[in-house]
Amino acid sequence: MNDCKFAAGMALMAVVPFMQPQPAKVYIDHVLPSVYEGEFLIVYRVFGKHKRRWHEFLCTEMDMQFYKEKANTK
Repeated sequence: MNDCKFAAGMALMAVVPFMQPQPAKVYIDHVLPSVYEGEFLIVYRVFGKHKRRWHEFLCTEMDMQFYKEKANTK
């Protein structure tokens, strides 16, 4: 049962630590169950402006929600 707010293939604007302070377009590649009940891990990628390549990262669902809300307040 997947009650995660994010799904693979989703794209959204978020302020991730790699691209701070400006928001960047984040592409969600995978949503994985965590060892903790009700928690999910999100594998996402961002295209770097300086190095001009894809960078992949991992965070929790709660972190991604925070990054998304931070982008909406700017």
